Parts: sequence; structure tokens; C-alpha cells
Amino acid sequence: MSEQEQADSGNADTNAKPTASVSANLDPNKEPTSQEREKPDNQRDSFLKKLRNLLTDPKALLEIIGLAVLITYTHYAGQQAESARVSAEAAKTAAESAQGALTETRIGREHAAREAQHARELTATQTQEGIEASTQQNMATLDVNIEASRNDQRAWLGVTDFKLTKEPVIGEDTTVTFSIQNTGKTPALKVAVRTAMAIQSGEMGVPDWGLFGQTPTNAILFPGMSIRDVTAKIDSLSVTREALVPYSIMQLVPNEIDFRIRLDYDDVFGRSHWTQACGRHKPATALDKFDQCLVGIGVDPPTETHRK
Repeated sequence: MSEQEQADSGNADTNAKPTASVSANLDPNKEPTSQEREKPDNQRDSFLKKLRNLLTDPKALLEIIGLAVLITYTHYAGQQAESARVSAEAAKTAAESAQGALTETRIGREHAAREAQHARELTATQTQEGIEASTQQNMATLDVNIEASRNDQRAWLGVTDFKLTKEPVIGEDTTVTFSIQNTGKTPALKVAVRTAMAIQSGEMGVPDWGLFGQTPTNAILFPGMSIRDVTAKIDSLSVTREALVPYSIMQLVPNEIDFRIRLDYDDVFGRSHWTQACGRHKPATALDKFDQCLVGIGVDPPTETHRK
């Protein structure tokens, strides 16, 4: 038998033994044989022999070193890649946080700008309203002051010194004289006088002065001055027996002489005014004794100016 055939036969025998050994090892109570005990040592020796062969082979040694370097580099590169990934995620998170903060800042800034604009508009509106209210109040106060000054400086006409020239006589005119006085501080312009008289029982009513007409006049009465002996009369045709018989103190309710006066005039500020006076003379009394009427007397009220 050749050497190759012997080697193959030996290998066949060797390969057959482990099979039997494996089958034998299936019994847990069977003791291992000496060959089985020597097998790990043979494997270790075989590994060490191969390792020595590799270490003494320069080419194999270089391959091992290259493989170790490659493994080390790959591990290092993996760690670097992981670090880069973590850093990238951290950077992304930081960028997102920064973007969120920037957005919140922008929103806050826009909100603050709107609030500031609203505050400015509100302040401007309130200021404008305050200015307008203050202006109106100041103008109203100015108007009141102007009007008060005009009322203080204007002409004021009054009627004084009523006097009956004589007691009435049937068929004759009955005349009363009076004075017009300016007690104001400026002249009265365009002074006009209207009168009404009657002999009757009880107080004379207020006439409709519009029915009396008014004669245009350019009369001027300066302050502190008077127009004296202005006359008002009852026409002789109205002085009858029927009117005078009751004009006696012997009557329970005697007739009396009543007369009313209306003055119209302008002041220097271009405003029109009026004064109304009334006197009642009873029989058998002094010629200059006149009682004041109860109604239809007075002056025009002060002008009130209202700005809109």
C-alpha cells in the first residue's frame, strides 16, 4: 500500500473515532477515555502551532497588523461618526430652539409694537379730545366773560319821575310826564318810546306793542344822562263823564289812571334791548304818586351765547 493510501486510511480511522466518541458521550454516566481527555490539549497545541507559524510569517503578520489597524480605524471612524451624528442632532435641536426663540421674539416684538401703536393712538385720541374739550370749555368761558363784560358795559334804560300834569277834566287831554335815564356805562342808540294810557277800573293789561307801530329814531342817550318830560296822554275824546264819574274816592272800587311805557334801544355792541314800565294813579292823591303795576314790567334778560 502506498503512503497516500495509508494516510487516507489513517484519516478515515481517525474520522470514525469521534463519531463513536460522540455517541458514547451521549451517556452522561460514562467516563471519558484517555483520547478524549487528550483532545483539548491537541487542539490547543494545534492552535499555538498555527499561531507560531503566523507570527514567524512576515506576510501573515503584516496582514494581521493591517487587519487590526483596519478594525481599529473602523471602530474609531464609527465613534467619530456617532459623535458627529450626536453633534448634528444637538446642533439641529439648538437651531430649532433658536428659531423658536427668534419666532417668539418676533411675535413679542410685533405684539409690543401693536400695543405701543394702540397706546399712541389712544393717547393721541385722548389728547385730541382733551384739547377739544379744553378748547370748548375755554371758548365757553371766554364767551361768558365777554357776555358778562358786555352786560356790565352796556346801556341800561329806565323810566322814572312819573307825574300827572293835572287831574283829568271831561273833554280835555290827560297828560303824564316821565323821564328816561341811562344808568349803564355806554350810550343807548336808536331810542324809541311807545306808550298806552287809560282811565279804568283795575290794572291795565299788557298791550300788544306790535300793534302800536314804532317810529324809527336816531336818538342817543349817553350814560348818566336823562331825557326829561317825556309825555304820554289820553286823548280828550276818551275823557268822558262815564270814565270820570267812577274816578272818585267815593266809589267802592274807583277808576284809576293807568299807563304803560315800552322803550326799545340798541347798545354799542349791536344788540337790541327793551324796558317796560307801568304806573297807576289813584284819585285824590298827589300828582306824582304812582303805584307800580304787578305785571308787564321789567327789562330784557341778559343774552346767553352758546358755542357749538
